[in-house]
Amino acid sequence: MIALSLSQTGLSLFKFVQTSEFFVLPSVFLVMSCSVQ
Repeated sequence: MIALSLSQTGLSLFKFVQTSEFFVLPSVFLVMSCSVQ
């Protein structure tokens, strides 16, 4: 039971990292392009 909840927590964390990556990458790209100009 503990292992099942751990795997579920890891899966949700992995999904959160995947979705946040879509927001983090464009914002980092915008900041870099702004600091270059």
